[in-house]
Order: sequence, then C-alpha cells, then structure tokens
Amino acid sequence: MGKTVEIALEKGVIQSKSLILDATHTKARYNQTSPQEVLRSRSKNVRKMIYSIDGSMKKKFPEKPTEDTLEAELDYSERLVEVI
Repeated sequence: MGKTVEIALEKGVIQSKSLILDATHTKARYNQTSPQEVLRSRSKNVRKMIYSIDGSMKKKFPEKPTEDTLEAELDYSERLVEVI
C-alpha cells in the first residue's frame, strides 16, 4: 500500500493531508493459509464435533501427525475419515 500511496502522491491524485485506508483485502491476499493448515484446522473441527456426540471415539482416532507437511496431513485426514 505504501508504494500505491507514493505513486498517487507523485501523480497528484491525493491532495489531502490525512489518508484512511481499508486493508480488508490486503489481509486476505497476503496472509493466506497453507494447505496443511487448512487440513489441520478442518480435521480438528471434525474431531471436536465427533467428541461432542461420542467421547469414546477419541480412543479410536489415529495419532495426529508429528511432521508439518502436506503429505502427513493428507495421510492423517484419510485415516480419520476411515475411522469415522
């Protein structure tokens, strides 16, 4: 955004001394979640839902992955679905 404001000032587009910016889409564009974070979050939500229905299922679920890789999260998600 800084570069955009700088260019606007150079071109005379901005004439005010105060500037209000909305960074709503900036966060969405620059703080994207990785695929493994999405899978981890969704599997966590599924587990929570299942626990609320049947707490004994906790013993049947596979071990959570120890690696922070997409492959590990995919494998865990597949094993979780098989148990459910």
